[in-house]
Amino acid sequence: MARRLLLTRQVMTPLHILVIDDSLELAECFARVLEESGHRAGFVINPLDALDAAEGMHAEVVFIDIDMPGIDGWELAHLFRRRFGPAVRLVAVTGVDRPPPGRVSYARFDAYLVKPVSLERLLDAAGRSAATITV
Repeated sequence: MARRLLLTRQVMTPLHILVIDDSLELAECFARVLEESGHRAGFVINPLDALDAAEGMHAEVVFIDIDMPGIDGWELAHLFRRRFGPAVRLVAVTGVDRPPPGRVSYARFDAYLVKPVSLERLLDAAGRSAATITV
């Protein structure tokens, strides 16, 4: 009697992801990990360049550091919502356990990550699309 071998694999739909962090090392690291996980990722370290960068790469997910010079992540998220509406998934990345009252509803983040961030939490926050296929 012949046995049938079933193989299961994860098929991921790549997402266009932008990382915004004033730390070059962290921004590069996040983008590299996301790319190695099958996504198309880019980064900016100047938050003032973020809106144009997101539009240029057709970002579907944006990771935003909260504590940045010039404009903080809360205000930047608010600007993203005004420009892109709910079409872009916004993920806050911060070292603070709890957001200040009122800031979450103002910025309307879809997810909130506290540093250090594990690979699993990073990918889950991106809202990766994965399907299990039996071949």
